[in-house]
Amino acid sequence: MSLTELVKSVEFLVDAEGNKKAAVLEWSTWQELVTLLEQLDDQESEAEQRWDAAFASSPDLLASWADEALAEHRAGKTQVLNPDQL
Repeated sequence: MSLTELVKSVEFLVDAEGNKKAAVLEWSTWQELVTLLEQLDDQESEAEQRWDAAFASSPDLLASWADEALAEHRAGKTQVLNPDQL
């Protein structure tokens, strides 16, 4: 079952005003959700290890990217971004 399907299977307990107060899952659904989250965590760890290895094998790579970005900025090829408007 996909993560989206798991989330859609959640039922909610509501108070007298209809406000959601708790989520209810079948135990098997909970176990599937935990498994999917563990797999995601493993994938993220593997990706971090690949990044670490890439930078360790080429320590000047990040500095090179920074120099390139700074040169583009000085050449007027960049623009100010407002995070609130993204």
